[in-house]
Amino acid sequence: MSHIYVDHAADTPLCPAAREAMLPALTEHWGSASSVHGMGAQARAWIDRAREHVASMAGCEPDEVYFTSGATEALNWAVKVVGLGEAGAPRGIVSSLIEHEATLGACRWCAERGAPVTWMPVGADGRARPAEVDVRLSGGIGLVALMAANNETGCTQPVDDAVRLARDAGALLLVDAVQSAPWGLAPFRGSGIDLVALSAHKFNGPQGVGALLIRRGTKFASWMHGGGQEQGLRAGTPNTASVMGMGAAAGQVVARRGMAGAVACLRDRLQASLLARVDGVLVTAGDAPRLPGHLHVLVRGVEGEAVVMGLSQQGVCASAGAACSSGTVEVSHVLRAMGVPDELGRGAVRFSLGPETTADDVDRTVGVMTDVVAELRALGGRVPG
Repeated sequence: MSHIYVDHAADTPLCPAAREAMLPALTEHWGSASSVHGMGAQARAWIDRAREHVASMAGCEPDEVYFTSGATEALNWAVKVVGLGEAGAPRGIVSSLIEHEATLGACRWCAERGAPVTWMPVGADGRARPAEVDVRLSGGIGLVALMAANNETGCTQPVDDAVRLARDAGALLLVDAVQSAPWGLAPFRGSGIDLVALSAHKFNGPQGVGALLIRRGTKFASWMHGGGQEQGLRAGTPNTASVMGMGAAAGQVVARRGMAGAVACLRDRLQASLLARVDGVLVTAGDAPRLPGHLHVLVRGVEGEAVVMGLSQQGVCASAGAACSSGTVEVSHVLRAMGVPDELGRGAVRFSLGPETTADDVDRTVGVMTDVVAELRALGGRVPG
C-alpha cells in the first residue's frame, strides 16, 4: 500500500542534500571534533560549515548558533537557565498557554522552584495576547516565551507584541520557531528576539539535532558541563553527522519557502473539500493567519484518535492534534486554552502538508476521510473495543 503523508508538522522526510552531507561523517571521517588529529580537524570544519548554513537560514551570525539534541533541549535550556537565574535566584516568566509541552513543562519546573510564572491570555482565534500582560508584575519578568506559530493549529503568533513586552519589562524573549522556520523565519538579526529554538527534522533534516540561537552579547549560563563544547555553553561530543545534515537541510530552506504559496493552495483545497463532503467538520481558527501547510479540524461525533487510526489503515498518515501527545483522546491544552468545548476537542484531527504533497494526495485523503468518518459514526464514533 502506498502511503499518503500529511503529517509534516510532526516530521519531514530527510532531503537528499542532508543525506549526502551526513554520509562522510558516518563512513569516512568519524573522528571527534574535539580531537586534534586530522579526522578531528575535518569534523570541526564540517560543523563550522553547518553552523554557517543555519546562521544564513535564520539571519544571524554563526557564533550565535549553539547546536543541541533538538528543540526540546533548546527550550528547556532557555527557560530553566533564565527562570532560575544566577545562583538559583528565580526570575519571573511569562508564557502563553499554547506553547509546546517542552516550554510548558520547563515553566512548571521553574515554578516549583520559586520562579513566578504568568500565563498570557489566548483568544478563541488561537492567538496569544502578549499586549495584555502587565509589565509591572510583582518580582519583575526575566523571560517572555512565545512560539512563532502553533504546532497544532498552525496559527502564527504576534511576536512583535512579545518583543515590545520583553523590551518594556527588561526581559529576554524566547521564540519557538520550530514550525515557522521551514516557511520563512523572520531574520534573527535586528528582530528584538534574544533566543530562538530550532529543530532540524521539521525542515527535512535528521531527527535528534536542533539549535538554540542566542543573541550575541546576551549573558547566558551553560546548560551541560563537561568538555566545554559549543563555546563553553553546551558540553558533549558533537553529533557531527546530524549537525552536517541539519546544515545541509538549512541550505535548502530558502528554496522551500518559494513553495509556500503552492502548499497553501493545496491546504485550501483540502479544507474546502472536507467541508463540502464531510458533515460536522469545523476548521480550527480558520480566520486567523496560519502556516501554509496546516489544517486543524474538529469533527463532530467521532474521536480524533479513532479517525487517525482509520486513516492509517487506509495508508493516510495524519495526526490527532499534536504528535507529541498522541496515543490519548485527552483534549489538547491548546484547544482548552482557546476555549474549545471538550466534546468538540476530542474530535481534533491535524493535517499538515509539505512541498512533497500533491493534489492527488489531497484528493485521496478527502476520499478516505469521508469513508472513515462515516464508518466511525455508524459505530458510535469510536474504534470497536
